[in-house]
Amino acid sequence: MINMERFKLNSKIELVTEKDERVSGLVYDVFEDKIHVSIPADDRQFKLLRIGDILKAIGYSDKNTFGFECVVTDRIAGDFPIYELAEICNFIKVQRRLDVRVAYTNPMKYTGNRILMDIGNSGRSPQETMEDIRRYLKDGMMLDLSGGGLKLACYEDFSIGRTLLLVFELADETFIVKGRIRHKEFDTAHKRAQYIYGIEFEGIDESVKDRIIYFIFILMRRTQNKIIK
Repeated sequence: MINMERFKLNSKIELVTEKDERVSGLVYDVFEDKIHVSIPADDRQFKLLRIGDILKAIGYSDKNTFGFECVVTDRIAGDFPIYELAEICNFIKVQRRLDVRVAYTNPMKYTGNRILMDIGNSGRSPQETMEDIRRYLKDGMMLDLSGGGLKLACYEDFSIGRTLLLVFELADETFIVKGRIRHKEFDTAHKRAQYIYGIEFEGIDESVKDRIIYFIFILMRRTQNKIIK
């Protein structure tokens, strides 16, 4: 029997289709072996789900984030879409406060310009912000990622404690966040020596952190699927 106590009424849940399309909703009702999820009708990312769709999902409960797989088994008629999810299995638990770190190599940008440190909290869209900071950005490489920080490789020498503005993309979404250098290494294995920094995010909005954790969950599920195959 599945432990359904992890699902809390009105807690946030995100559903991921086989095409990696994302739908956000809330837990509407919980049963012994299934849940009902409501989807806001005005959700800009709204996608009509079909009975029989196999989904990956991520749920949020207290301090824990957990992933699972399920099947859409019914659609409940009403003023807004409510879907029944059953055949729930393959749970993965991600401790949000422990910030599980995964290896993820991807190009990114950064700047140490002190004047720009708070520009990511201006309330403007990432696209608007990029227009203002693009000329200050330098190329770097992300080596790993967690909900609380990342590892950056670049050729610029910074001291521990220095704050950087970080720009990176995950699943076609641009993130602009501030981070403080907590660890520093010097790598001479390449033709040109580079610095590797362990960076902790600072002042990051919880919704931004949730989206990063969501990406990490999808990455973990893909890795597991490859291992199984």
